[in-house]
Amino acid sequence: MTNREYLIKTNPYDVLIDFNRKMKKRCVMEVLHPNFWDRCGHYEDCESCIAEWLNEERSAENAAR
Repeated sequence: MTNREYLIKTNPYDVLIDFNRKMKKRCVMEVLHPNFWDRCGHYEDCESCIAEWLNEERSAENAAR
């Protein structure tokens, strides 16, 4: 299981939000999302962006099954 698969399966919302706060000037999505810069700024806040990303990843995972 990759780190990405682990994140999707373990409901890491709080973990990602906490990690995002600790990273200061860098966003956790910069590491996780291949089109991060296209995505940044489309949401009211980082929390909404991360929640939406998790939903997208879980949907893709479920569709693949």
